[in-house]
Amino acid sequence: YKSAGRPYFEVSLNLDWNPAHDRVKLRMSIDEGPDVTFGEVLVRGNVRTRERVILKDLPWKKGQPFDLRKLEEGERNLQNHLIFNSVKVTPVALETKPREISILVQVQERYQERFGSLLGYLGVQTDRLPYYYYVGAGYQWNNFAGLGSQIELRGDFDWITSFGFSGRYSDLYAFGPGWRFDLTLFYRREVTRRLGPIEAFGGSIGITRAITRALRAFVRIDVIRSQLSVTFLRINGPADTATLQDDTTTAKLVLGIF
Repeated sequence: YKSAGRPYFEVSLNLDWNPAHDRVKLRMSIDEGPDVTFGEVLVRGNVRTRERVILKDLPWKKGQPFDLRKLEEGERNLQNHLIFNSVKVTPVALETKPREISILVQVQERYQERFGSLLGYLGVQTDRLPYYYYVGAGYQWNNFAGLGSQIELRGDFDWITSFGFSGRYSDLYAFGPGWRFDLTLFYRREVTRRLGPIEAFGGSIGITRAITRALRAFVRIDVIRSQLSVTFLRINGPADTATLQDDTTTAKLVLGIF
């Protein structure tokens, strides 16, 4: 009954024993109570997160039959956002038995922005020029513009051979609860000892769907374009070129369950 819009139902039991007191008749009387619906939703604690982002995760609308299971589902949806330390969804003044029950949603937001940097020294001979310093930096915003989505920016460079940067945008509820959308872009340029300068850029688009609380299915498309120019160390003829240009584009479709 609590999931059928009748949270105020009452059950009474009557026991009728026979004279020998070895058998009993059980009579159950059920008072279903009035029909009860969802009322207004009150949101508290959202300093940065927009209210419509929270309301989108609640699986009911005002005027629909009251269902306690939907309160639990809404609380799980908000916890899966990963932008709250705690979430609590409770009915208001249920003890007074109103016909329209208001719902209180209380959230505690996490610290949303992080910045990191890295300074390193590489002293191991590799395919690139050895012994160089490099710097890397990253920035992550876990509640971009209060929309519940994530943005991550990363970059690194050294003073001799390479630099690169990447960006990622993730929407944890792109199409509703249980859906995730990821977009990643990158660019990198390196000067190698064998092949000279190499440029690579591209990106990926991915969609993930929660099947159960522990099982996910995803589809992702990766597109990468690389460009290199190889220099020939030889005497040039009238029809020769000093370099050979090679451009390669790779596309990949990935499906999986994890």
